[in-house]
Amino acid sequence: MLLHRGTLARVASEKNSKNICDTIWKESDSYLKCCTAMSRTVKMTCHLFLEFHLINFPKSFIRRIGNANANDANFEVTIHRWDGNSLATSALFNALSSFKVTVLDIRPISADRPIEMQNLGLFFPKVQKLTLFGMANDPKFRRHSSLNGATFLRDLPMLKALKALNVDFNIGDEEAQWCANIERMDFANCSFGGANVLPRWLPKCRQIGRISVINCGLRSALQLAHIGSAVQISAKYNQIGDLHRVAFECSRLTELDLSANEIAKIGAHTLARCHFLRFLDLSDNPMGELPDKLFQGCRRLKDLRLEWLGLRSVRAELFLGLNALKSLSLSGNPLSRIDPFTFLPARSIRALRLDNCTLAQMPLAVTQCCLLDSLSMDDNRLATRNSMPAPLLALLPRLSHFSFARNPLLQLPWALFLYEHHRAEEALLEDIVDTLVIGIYQISI
Repeated sequence: MLLHRGTLARVASEKNSKNICDTIWKESDSYLKCCTAMSRTVKMTCHLFLEFHLINFPKSFIRRIGNANANDANFEVTIHRWDGNSLATSALFNALSSFKVTVLDIRPISADRPIEMQNLGLFFPKVQKLTLFGMANDPKFRRHSSLNGATFLRDLPMLKALKALNVDFNIGDEEAQWCANIERMDFANCSFGGANVLPRWLPKCRQIGRISVINCGLRSALQLAHIGSAVQISAKYNQIGDLHRVAFECSRLTELDLSANEIAKIGAHTLARCHFLRFLDLSDNPMGELPDKLFQGCRRLKDLRLEWLGLRSVRAELFLGLNALKSLSLSGNPLSRIDPFTFLPARSIRALRLDNCTLAQMPLAVTQCCLLDSLSMDDNRLATRNSMPAPLLALLPRLSHFSFARNPLLQLPWALFLYEHHRAEEALLEDIVDTLVIGIYQISI
């Protein structure tokens, strides 16, 4: 199809209540679609999707884009199966540099060889959102797409969102131009060089609201702890070590996930300044014990997850200051002892999970949670009639969900007759059957 300059040639057109979209060009799986808002208060937005290995570069392709009268549009470009070592890359980048590319999504073709990355700022200085989407890991060799060059991300002054998946690259030791504007960073299954640490200049980025570093081999949380503007931090499935010398200075932080790391120690001061924290997950770390008053500064905390930490006992001093706590999970800890007044500082708890805690009896401490409406004690050692004392359940009038599946129950506790919430009767009967079957099986053995 010939496209004539000065007219908007259409391959296909679609219209909804907000936008009018025209497919200007289509070749195999590649296409260019431009959309104009009905209100016409914003510029035209063009979506360009390229199958890199199938496109003829550069003249015929670029001429067709130019004939679309989209020079003033905001371009959102996706380059699929991109080969950065190909000679066509420079031609393509040079051609696209004449357009206002605000969103760039680059997906390398393979992880077989490293890519010598060019400075993207020379071609796309107005990019606001950049995504680097590498090939999935080889399960045998754990191979990533590798982008060489510490400067390829540096000169993007308008960058607000950076996302990388399955990519090895170096952010660089020199402060990037986008540091002043970046608002969100998401890394998953990546690495940042031999040291596997975030750059020291990262805390200077005063606009970062959300940062996610998942399964990247990160060894230190020091830089994360000094991002004062952070609202959400997720650093799970890494190799972060002890936190007893780290203090999070994130006064706006509301969500913090440090689960599945190698944290053995944490200081009582580590979270002292996180006054607005509402969600905290420290699960799956080899801690063994937690210091008293650890959460005293987190008075707005609502959801706390302390699963699989190796805790053998918990005391009331641990939960001081948690007056607003609504959900607590201690599942997976071999709790040989829970003091009767453990949950007294957190009496507002509504959901409590004590699954797989090697408990032989319902702890008296649960009666301190006068608003408790959900209690889970699956996979424990409840066996006798006295493992669920009737007086305890009688002191939990709001309880509407009670789960105790897969316990070696040999006798039916009388306390279950106090459980009056009929909507949960079916689930309750299933738990009883599960536990009785396990108990009978163990006796037969």
